[in-house]
Amino acid sequence: MTARTATRTSSTRRAATSAITGACSCRARWRSATRARCEGGNVKACIAHGQKIVSHGRQRGAALAVGLILLTILTLLAITGFGTATTELVMAGNEQYRKNASQAASAGVEEAIERIGAVSTVASAPPTVFGPSPVGPAGTDEYVASVRFAGVETGLPQSSVDKFVGLHFVIESTGTSRRGASETQVQGVFVVAPAAGGGAESYGRLGSGLGP
Repeated sequence: MTARTATRTSSTRRAATSAITGACSCRARWRSATRARCEGGNVKACIAHGQKIVSHGRQRGAALAVGLILLTILTLLAITGFGTATTELVMAGNEQYRKNASQAASAGVEEAIERIGAVSTVASAPPTVFGPSPVGPAGTDEYVASVRFAGVETGLPQSSVDKFVGLHFVIESTGTSRRGASETQVQGVFVVAPAAGGGAESYGRLGSGLGP
């Protein structure tokens, strides 16, 4: 029993040794064959073998470069998207403030029309200024309106001659809001007034505004 076991063990060892020796001999033969090709003048085989090794290294380097380029592109896209969103937000705010300034200017025109009876009708008189006056619940918007007398028109059509005259006024209202938003509106006003007593004097007795 012991002899058989020893025989099997020695056989197994010899087989393993033969396999290792065979593998080593195969590698040695492959290396020697490659050297023989190179030394024997088979330059193409040597070059092809070297190109395979170099190509594997180049592929790994190219993959790394492509990955870095894609990462850079994604970073630039993210930065561009963030910048675009910020710009659109600022533009939306500016548009809202511009609308607020426009509404403030319109409010100035309305007040000037309501108080146009207080404007002097002397040609050389300076413009009458109303404001600055705040507008809106927050009071951050305001307007300044100025009214100047532009002249008198006589002989109005479809009216009794020398009984009525037309008074021309020019209103210029400027509304302002946040972020420097500003808008100026110019409005012309034509008022029919009695010509008795010089026209302007009778018109001045109408009181504030165009109402009764």
